Amino acid sequence: MTFVQLMYMGSGIADSEFCNTPNAQWCHYTANDLAYFKGSIGKHVGAFINDPLVFKPGTNYSYANANYYLLSYMVEKISGQSFGSYLKQNIFDKIAAVGRQEGQALGDWYL
Repeated sequence: MTFVQLMYMGSGIADSEFCNTPNAQWCHYTANDLAYFKGSIGKHVGAFINDPLVFKPGTNYSYANANYYLLSYMVEKISGQSFGSYLKQNIFDKIAAVGRQEGQALGDWYL
């Protein structure tokens, strides 16, 4: 599975409609919601990382929010910051966005 396959939803990761994890709340978070998590997104990646793929990566397309979880986690690992902190420092602060706070409740503010 590659970075590009995650970006174009060709990873084979199941969408939330197929979510069978005991703590299924993560399944329904959107890509925008990821900006508001305090701490690492890694704990949410652990909720689905061992689930079976629905197709071989690169052979099909299927939208799944979990792709954004993995991409966001990659940003965390590469930058050494939480995803929310990275967005604040490298995007929101640079465009002088107001009203966005790391750790804000999910769904309270969208771009």
